[in-house]
Amino acid sequence: MMEYGILVLGWLIFCALHTVLAAEKSKQFFAPILGSHFKYYRLLYSVVAVITLSAVLIWQFSIPGLYLTVLPFFRYFISIPFMILALVLMGICIRKYFYKLSGVEVLFQPAGAPVLETGGVHRFVRHPLYAGTLLLIWSILLWFPSLANLIACVMITVYVRIGISIEERKLMLQFGSQYEEYKKMTPMLFPSL
Repeated sequence: MMEYGILVLGWLIFCALHTVLAAEKSKQFFAPILGSHFKYYRLLYSVVAVITLSAVLIWQFSIPGLYLTVLPFFRYFISIPFMILALVLMGICIRKYFYKLSGVEVLFQPAGAPVLETGGVHRFVRHPLYAGTLLLIWSILLWFPSLANLIACVMITVYVRIGISIEERKLMLQFGSQYEEYKKMTPMLFPSL
């Protein structure tokens, strides 16, 4: 059971590091230290996120399986369609703003002014990448029902919810009434039926 405690600790460290480095106070702290190289901050942030996420996932998948029972109906008729939907949704988002989110754009072009995305998949939900992430991880759990995957799903779901709260405050400060109107008209994660 010790390995599951380490897994929880790994996810907590990943989430905390990810949150702290994304915070405006961290950016303000590192700006004078990095000077003219601060333009690479987002890229460095992404590299740190990939390294720490990879370390947690390697640990998670190295834990000997303690498997849970899932009915075949959920595995085939819920997991597969949701996984496909998640991959399409995440693919659209990554294709649309990979360069900006990852910080890679700084290598090719100067960063532009921030723009509030309200078209495309953003017409249906405010946070499509987070929605896709949640659909994907819970679909993976239904397909590979292990205690380690359940722990990851719970940790990531809590983290996404906290991350959305932080991001929404940042968007309110950045876009003001424009974001407030968008927020009133568009659901957070899942489209209204």
